[in-house]
Amino acid sequence: MKITKIKQTPGLLAMLALIAFGVSSPAQTIITNITFDTPDTVTGWTNWFGAQYTTNMWSSNDAQTNAASGSLQIVGAFTGASQQLLVWKGGSGFAPPLDGNTITNLEFDIRFDPTSAVAGNGTFGGLAFWTRDGSFNPVQLGNYTSIPASNLNWVHFQIAINAIAQPALVSIPTIGFQIHTFGTTMNGTSTMYVDNIKFTGPAVVPTNPPPTLSIERTRPALRIFAGDTGNQFSREELATVDQNQSWIGGTYPVSYTFTLLSYPNSINQTHLFLVPVNSTPGADPYGYNGVDYTATNGLWLTLGPGPTAGSVVANIYWKTNLPGANAFDAGGNNALKITNSTAIGTWKLSFTGPNTGTLTAPNASPVTFTITNGTVATDFANPLVAYFGLQPNSTAGEGQFEDWASISITNVVGANVSEDFTKETSVSGSWNNMSQQGASLALVTTNNPYWVSWTLPDTGFGLAISPDLTNSADWHLPGFYNGFFGNDGTPAQYGLKHWLLVTPDILPSNLGNTSKTTFFRLSNPPLNN
Repeated sequence: MKITKIKQTPGLLAMLALIAFGVSSPAQTIITNITFDTPDTVTGWTNWFGAQYTTNMWSSNDAQTNAASGSLQIVGAFTGASQQLLVWKGGSGFAPPLDGNTITNLEFDIRFDPTSAVAGNGTFGGLAFWTRDGSFNPVQLGNYTSIPASNLNWVHFQIAINAIAQPALVSIPTIGFQIHTFGTTMNGTSTMYVDNIKFTGPAVVPTNPPPTLSIERTRPALRIFAGDTGNQFSREELATVDQNQSWIGGTYPVSYTFTLLSYPNSINQTHLFLVPVNSTPGADPYGYNGVDYTATNGLWLTLGPGPTAGSVVANIYWKTNLPGANAFDAGGNNALKITNSTAIGTWKLSFTGPNTGTLTAPNASPVTFTITNGTVATDFANPLVAYFGLQPNSTAGEGQFEDWASISITNVVGANVSEDFTKETSVSGSWNNMSQQGASLALVTTNNPYWVSWTLPDTGFGLAISPDLTNSADWHLPGFYNGFFGNDGTPAQYGLKHWLLVTPDILPSNLGNTSKTTFFRLSNPPLNN
């Protein structure tokens, strides 16, 4: 047993100590392969949801051109934008469900028939792959993708499966294949073939290391975690409630400012998006946190890791008439690119006119930029929403975080914003939480002395708290100390760790305990009170 103590800071409620124990997992092997050799192998495959579904059947079209085998043929009829179909292995699915702890990869082959409809972005539509949890909620496998309409060959996909990073994959009862037109349009019949669905895992499952418990002092700020472990491209961000945030028509200079207190290089994109509402699918700026991608028009300020340690590259991009694409994709435009020695500090994007402005990086002078768009006044007019946040854009970034001190928007036609997260007890009503994982935005106040975190896997363990080490009966669940009302001590998962923001009501002193020390440990088995 190892106990770590942190010296109490004056004014804080308690000194915290940590205790950790470990467990290992037995080795297992699993290989599941669906090759659709005969027509009866498509029995049970059916539409999960989506009005564009027409039918599915067995086809002799085989990925290995094997005359004795075939594939699953999925047919849908599309008539525009924001449409979908999702075909899944229904009925009993995988019986019993696959053990996700023993699986490391999912592989399969996909090909589109040459007669298939082509989407407005030059692909056969968007693709996504799914399973479900015990409540029949869809769980995504890998990232959204697509196949260019110029590629008529079989395309092999390989998706990493990590049940530790994505707990919903501990049990995999089925698999589903989706075609969609989110962010684009498509008209006509789509015919997709799927073959060689294979889940693979190591011959011997490695023994898991014991979970390790850690503690860190907090500082008041808005902590934004790159929290969605299922998709490295998920945005975690705030969006303005007021929809008149465009620089067009404002009183110049119109400025968008934010201050970072921390910046890990493993997060590949920190951003400000300015997106006109009428350019978003269905004129809904809050329906999807990737609206910067699906909208036709948008202006981006992005920060990413620079060429040297701690440095950062900042870009200003803009796009028009380009749905289903990033602003830096083909057809986008780069108005400015600079390298700064640090991301930490205050960033200020100011517009001095409809087409001109400056970007001021921390500890640097303003740099001018020009938007070479003759119709900018109409392309970026109100209504427009501003989005501030991040996305990991790498598996290494999942679970990392940034601490934001403030955000402000000045001189727009709509409601100006002045948010100092270091001095607030709650985030103001100026914002909608647009995070893929809502708990990814955590406001840390002066009343939150510590973060407690521990590594995964933690199967069979639960957090326990005690005012001393002398009496085993004093160990309880965190919620015990507030009558299981309010903060119950349930952690949130970000990447490969669980995190808990310590609040006074889960400490023993909440019940009048006079001890100057609080001990945290991972209890195996978990406590029940």
